[in-house]
Amino acid sequence: MMLATEVSYSSEIERMSVRRAPLPAYSPRSQPARIYGALWAEIREHLEGSAASGGTRREQPLPRE
Repeated sequence: MMLATEVSYSSEIERMSVRRAPLPAYSPRSQPARIYGALWAEIREHLEGSAASGGTRREQPLPRE
């Protein structure tokens, strides 16, 4: 599966390990946080489409933005 959303390098993403927190927790309106939100939306859409067509479905729901 190839996704359309691209996540490029960002110092904000690197700071997640220093802050020990997910990006939306300390910088929810940053460009990288919005990109990750778009990526999760794309993954969710793909998984929901797979489930509708008889594919396997995850037991745990994906995190919301």
